[in-house]
Order: sequence, then C-alpha cells, then structure tokens
Amino acid sequence: MCLKPLHVQLVVHTYLYVLVVVPYGDNDTMKLADIFTDELVGGIPFFTGGRTDTEFEELSAAEEANISKVVRNHAALMQYTSPILAQTLLNHEKAIIKMGGVAKALFPTEKVIKYPGVQNSITVDIITPQMLFWNTSANAANPCYNGYTANSWNINLTAGTPAYLFGDGTNYYQTRKENGKYMAAMLLHNGLFEVGTAPKISHMHVKTRQQDLYAPIALNPVVDLSVDPDRPVYIYNTPGIIPLTHDVGTEIGVMPQASGVSNLRWLGVGFYEFDHMGTLSDCRRST
Repeated sequence: MCLKPLHVQLVVHTYLYVLVVVPYGDNDTMKLADIFTDELVGGIPFFTGGRTDTEFEELSAAEEANISKVVRNHAALMQYTSPILAQTLLNHEKAIIKMGGVAKALFPTEKVIKYPGVQNSITVDIITPQMLFWNTSANAANPCYNGYTANSWNINLTAGTPAYLFGDGTNYYQTRKENGKYMAAMLLHNGLFEVGTAPKISHMHVKTRQQDLYAPIALNPVVDLSVDPDRPVYIYNTPGIIPLTHDVGTEIGVMPQASGVSNLRWLGVGFYEFDHMGTLSDCRRST
C-alpha cells in the first residue's frame, strides 16, 4: 500500500511561526449529512440506507477537474438528445465530486483519480452495465447480483412479480472488492430512465443490508408520458442519490404492472481501479 505523501504547512501565530508537517490526502471519518450538506439543503435527497458515517478524503484540484470533465463532456452530448437528463447530470456535479472523495478513501491503496484512467490510478467515468455488473455469474466473491440481461440495460419483467435491478431478492448487490479492481458508484436522484420501451413498473423499493425501513415508493403517475415528444424517453422518480460501495449491500426492487422487456438505464458515475476495466476485453463481461 502506498503511503500518503506529506506536505508542509506554515501556521502563523502572533510573533511565532510554527512549521507543521501534515499528511496530504488523509482519510477522515465524516457524517454523510456533513459531506452532502449542500445537496440536502438544495433539495437533492440522499438515500443513506442506515449509513451515518463514511471515510472521506478531500480531492486535489486536478482530481476534481477530471471528475468535472466527465460530467460536463457527457452532459454536453446529452443536451442534443435529452436536455432534462443532461441537466440532471450537471445538477449532481458537486455531489459526484464528493463521491469521488468517498470512493478514494474506501479503496485500500492511495491512487489519483484520472480521466481517462491509466495504470495505478482510479478511473472516473459514466456508469455502464459492464462497470456495475462485472461478472455474469454473481456469487459471494463477486456480489454483483442483478436482474439485467448480461451486458445490457434490458430486463425481463412479469406483471405482479418483483424484479430486481440491484440484488436478487435474496442477495444484496455490492461493488467489487478485489485488489487492483475496487469499484464504487453513485446513482443520481431521479436517474432511472427508460428508452425505447413502454414503462411497466408502478413501485420501487430500495433497502440495504443495514436497514430495511421504508415502504416502496409509488412511481410518478405520468411516467408513461415521454419527456421528449419526438423520442420515447421516460424518467422515473427515485428516493434520492443512491451510493453503491463494497461495504454496504444494496437492493433495488421494482413491481411491474405489465409484462415484457424494458430498457431501464441508470444515470450515474463510477470510480474504479484501473484493472477493473483496463482493457477492451473487460468491456464485454462473461464470467
């Protein structure tokens, strides 16, 4: 494990100059409510799932700029096809930067957040099914349990039967916990959307292994009205920002009111060590 580098800070008191050596990038345990205060005050809810504290590390200006580059580059392109989703992404920029500080602190080896990623770095990028679901045969060692078709946002739904976007009804989803391949992600508030298929789900239930407290939430009654008159894009409400980490198991279940295949995509950003998706072969998941 790399040791965190040191920087020198000059502290000035009256008639006294004190030279203090401080660890650069030290991890602190902080209240989630303190980390994401601006979001909560600004009306963006955060689903804690029973978490109150987390490790957190302040990022350098260069790391924050790399995260902003991902957010703004994707938002600029999305503006042409879905201005509402583009604005949703931009509205979460500061929260995503803070999630980078959470991810960096949770990963066991000190590395710099980069975009694009390079060897011995933490990559930041928009989430994809391959990033989130790295093994098509989820198990205790690879707990990426989900109900999606492999390498796709498609999911088969049956009316009246619960379906699981994360988790499987028995096992909870957790991000990757493997040396050189750690991963974490943030699902944005109201970041679930459907493209090209008709909405079929009426309720959503989000819980964690630590906390199963809340009832399912009803989905917006006008979810079947496209946000774009020229394109079939439907946006679902969610209970808030949902962090995905290796230390907390998460389950997101839905209740379909109609049967068929739905293309249910998530808008979010992930952070991962290079070897999690360092080659093109890693971008097409098998086992």
